Amino acid sequence: MTLTSNETAWATTIVQLIITCAFGVLITWITIKAQHAKSMEEIQEAVKNIFVRLFICFCNILAFISLCKELLSSAPLDRQGVLSIILPFVIFLVSFFGYSIQVILNMMMKHADITIRLANFFRNDTKA
Repeated sequence: MTLTSNETAWATTIVQLIITCAFGVLITWITIKAQHAKSMEEIQEAVKNIFVRLFICFCNILAFISLCKELLSSAPLDRQGVLSIILPFVIFLVSFFGYSIQVILNMMMKHADITIRLANFFRNDTKA
């Protein structure tokens, strides 16, 4: 299938528009994170977290495309085909477990903070 010059021009314009919008969203996201940060270290950490999230998202999208391409293929499976099916599942599982562990750690930190505050409250309340 070959594209006509008009279709190629439309595809190029759409790709440029998507890249421009994505760049604008990225800059806006970083600006919002920077406005709510209290120190330069927090800004650097927020920007690092944004790029890590984008990298994970990009890897998941590539894994999804690879998985769909392999599953929709009518060619017989060989070792590379099996690897092309297993590898995206591993990427999805690692991404899911990493996110789950991060959520659990954040929840544990919040519970520890609440417990410390309650202990300090009761310690100060018994002294009075």
